Amino acid sequence: MYWASSCGGCEIGLVNLHEKILEVDRHFDFFFCPCLLDTKKKDVEALPDGALAITFFNGAIRTAENREMARLMRAKSQLLIAFGACACMGSIPALSNLHSREAHLRTNYLDSPSLDNPAGTLPQLRTATPEGELFIQMLGGRGIHPTAGLPGGWSKSVSEERVEIEAAARKNIDFALFSLEVFEKVVWQNPQYRELLESDVYCHRTYSMGTVDESNRLNLYDGQIRIVDPDGLEFARYPASQYLDHIAEHVEPWTYLKFPFLKKIGWKGLEDGAASGVYAATPLTRLNVSAGLATPLAQEQFEKFYAAFGGSGPVHYRLATHWARLIEMLYAAERMLELATDPEITSPDVRTIPQRIAGTEGRLRRGPPRHAHPSLPGRRKRPVDESQPDRRHHQQPCRHRHVH
Repeated sequence: MYWASSCGGCEIGLVNLHEKILEVDRHFDFFFCPCLLDTKKKDVEALPDGALAITFFNGAIRTAENREMARLMRAKSQLLIAFGACACMGSIPALSNLHSREAHLRTNYLDSPSLDNPAGTLPQLRTATPEGELFIQMLGGRGIHPTAGLPGGWSKSVSEERVEIEAAARKNIDFALFSLEVFEKVVWQNPQYRELLESDVYCHRTYSMGTVDESNRLNLYDGQIRIVDPDGLEFARYPASQYLDHIAEHVEPWTYLKFPFLKKIGWKGLEDGAASGVYAATPLTRLNVSAGLATPLAQEQFEKFYAAFGGSGPVHYRLATHWARLIEMLYAAERMLELATDPEITSPDVRTIPQRIAGTEGRLRRGPPRHAHPSLPGRRKRPVDESQPDRRHHQQPCRHRHVH
């Protein structure tokens, strides 16, 4: 399956097969799907023509890359299927074909009546700023819709980029400290702004949710979910796998949005207080559930933040979220520096290949497929799971195909 110029909804359609995708897996090997597998374009180019049984090509052709991939997949596939409205009819992406690239950039970023862009700034794939460099393309493979994240880890390791990342992290720390200083001088020390920030209008006493480590310190990557009540007492603490034991969603007829709430309390409407199941999960609430932060400069700001509001419990002034966001930014910059200076950051061991889906009959396999065509790279016997006899290789002969 190849994703051209589209919203990604067709990939969601594949995921929405749920357990039925395991039935597909019984009869086909997934060979090339950039948003799921680590198979490269060169692996496809190395195949003989017609080696792929089926290709689902979704999205309109808007770029030279899209056109090149469409021609390549046509040559390598026995059957090429235009999958989805954009691939069949062009849909919204095809409207762009009525105008030139320059016209699009001019309309969207220079001539629109709502713009405030006196410098005539246009989007770039790689952007250097005084606060640091945006590393999306460097680490993610592409400037838009990065493709490096894969099941089990990441597709490329860090090598010489480490020096640039370290330098950017130091700039990010300086920028975060500068931003906090600006907030204090412009907002906190301004009586009118401070009165607004601490007003009852923007005060909502709800439960707070966030992710913490074993010492109840903020952790943005791993850890357990912690919930505290409006007074700061721990209400729940659980791994993400137990989400459904604690959270449910309420539906109202006047909106497409759903309203998550705490199961143990129940939905009592959009009400404040400990008797209501309403909770918040924001930069502010992530600080509310934390006993502290794991980096020194951010910890200083954490203590300063709660001292400013009396230091007696969670902060429920929602405009204080902007202050909390700056503290999180400082914490993230310090963690970035810690990671960039860790010798392990340049290790090539960046991915563990998943072998099974825990608790199911499924098996994850990393393309290219190893058994269906003798010319495919890395041909080897597919592993057999003796505990699942109905899933054994070649139990149903001649029904396996490799699919893109």
